[in-house]
Amino acid sequence: MIYLTYKYSLACHIFCSILLCSLLLFLTKILAPKKSGLEKYSAYECGFKAFELHQIPFDIHFYKIGILFLIFDVEILFLLPWVYNFVNITDLGHSIIFSFLFIILAGLFYEYRTNILKWY
Repeated sequence: MIYLTYKYSLACHIFCSILLCSLLLFLTKILAPKKSGLEKYSAYECGFKAFELHQIPFDIHFYKIGILFLIFDVEILFLLPWVYNFVNITDLGHSIIFSFLFIILAGLFYEYRTNILKWY
């Protein structure tokens, strides 16, 4: 009996979610402004024109900076549980985290020494 209650509750939730999304998409289609201005045809933040050929070479430095950002962003993600449970972690846990930080710091020094972040 309880299983059927949960089943109907889940079905009702899914139905209401689909209905709400459809309603919001429909209202956006009706109420959104239809005219386009000069801002649509201007250059994006990256400096490329909006409607040009996309066959121009893309600089590899964008990819390098993006990958380095992801690496250090994931590092912060791994450090958050350690920060929240700093008091409850044993000495072994702290030594593992500090060795992880040392590896990341060594990677940062390697990037600095090989001029990966230099924009030519």
